[in-house]
Amino acid sequence: MMMLGKLVRPIEVLKIANSQPSLSLQENREPLRQVGAYHPRIFVEPIYYLQRIPHSLKSLYLREGAYERLIQAALLLPENYSLILYDGYRSLQVQQFLFTQFSKQIKSQNPNFTEQQILQETRKYVAFPSLGNEHLAPHLTGGSH
Repeated sequence: MMMLGKLVRPIEVLKIANSQPSLSLQENREPLRQVGAYHPRIFVEPIYYLQRIPHSLKSLYLREGAYERLIQAALLLPENYSLILYDGYRSLQVQQFLFTQFSKQIKSQNPNFTEQQILQETRKYVAFPSLGNEHLAPHLTGGSH
């Protein structure tokens, strides 16, 4: 994640051994929906646009189903709580930018790492920027979780 022009290391999600499900990707033709001021408890702050990352969007978009689940989640929150969205759909160019920036940061912090180690470490924090089914980054679909 980048904050105020600087990369900060996100919390690493630990994976439980053998917990990776086998995924089969399928185009569902679900439309992307702009997330905006349509709900009083969902706020939008397009972090990558505010950081002026090339090809980032001023508006946030989610797949229709993800947006509907977001609204349901907001309704389940205690009355004085709200949600803030920083990101949703990302273009391949933005995904590539983030991946490259994290790779550079990891390389500078670990000068003895091989290229393979840098790649492996980077993929812990940023999905590999690919449109292929074998490595499709969730944000490229507008349905990230």
